[in-house]
Amino acid sequence: MKRSMVLASMAGLAIGFAARAEETPRVQPVQVDASRPDWENPAVFARGKLAASATHFAFESR
Repeated sequence: MKRSMVLASMAGLAIGFAARAEETPRVQPVQVDASRPDWENPAVFARGKLAASATHFAFESR
């Protein structure tokens, strides 16, 4: 009796988790607004960056 109840409970949980996993995640849309400061605006990601340079290591020239 106990074993069948445990198995039924586990099967119910497995079905419940499987049904929950099939739902698509709800994602809020990205809010891109020109009035937002640069550090809060997700559209701005490369303001004020310099080009890559290596002055401390001598690379061989080919």
